[in-house]
Amino acid sequence: MIDIAYAPVETVPGILQTILVCAAVVVLSGFVVWLIVKARKDRVKSETNKEN
Repeated sequence: MIDIAYAPVETVPGILQTILVCAAVVVLSGFVVWLIVKARKDRVKSETNKEN
């Protein structure tokens, strides 16, 4: 990850690749966070249903 930040400016394909990688990481992490939040909500729902 460190060498990506210090990529030379001349290599435009490298910059595009870096942008794509960063976008993919953001999308994947956002998707994982969404899955965790969704799983927690479902768990809370099932627990409240058991209590009632």
